[in-house]
Amino acid sequence: MSVKRLTTDDEKSIMFHLNTFYAKNGEVWVRGGGPYPDFQDVTLVQWIRSASSKHGLSFTAEDPEHLGDEMYDALQDGDETVEGILALMHEAAVQAAEMRGRLKPIEDILGDDYDLGHLRELVETARQAWASVNEQMPDEHDSIFKKLIAKEKWGAGMFERLSDDVIVAIKFADGTRRSGFAHTKDGVWMGLPSIGCPVVTHWMPLPSLPEEE
Repeated sequence: MSVKRLTTDDEKSIMFHLNTFYAKNGEVWVRGGGPYPDFQDVTLVQWIRSASSKHGLSFTAEDPEHLGDEMYDALQDGDETVEGILALMHEAAVQAAEMRGRLKPIEDILGDDYDLGHLRELVETARQAWASVNEQMPDEHDSIFKKLIAKEKWGAGMFERLSDDVIVAIKFADGTRRSGFAHTKDGVWMGLPSIGCPVVTHWMPLPSLPEEE
């Protein structure tokens, strides 16, 4: 399913009307909520104070925190009072700005058109990419020394089986976590940092090389 981008600051976009409320500097703003003739953007606090003054309401908060307290009390009125209706509008504006704030950085990455099916596949692939060492270890192949195992030539430093390099998630004794590269020899992780008591918790294969043009 192909989806058009919803979040935008472009006044010419047909989706612009869905972006009436947005967050900036820790506050919710209302596009075009200022007075005639400029209709400049104003904060939600300014917009509600203006509406309160015009309609003889009692909202006086000058910052988002105190306005939230006033709105919470007014919400209890439901639609019985104008204060209750304005409080519901405030709640909807805050939710819209919050949802826009979360969606916008995602759509900045995905672009103006994105396919939900493909996006779901990418997410599932990412979730499945890391394998827990408790469930699976990298496949190993025979080493060049394996043919010597039954002979008297077997010596220190030789190993029977070896894995390819993989990406690993490492946890240190102090709780620090980081990623790196390692491989296994006869089921033992090799190539880990020499200090900090590192332990491999998860791993994933290296990505394939790009095809040459």
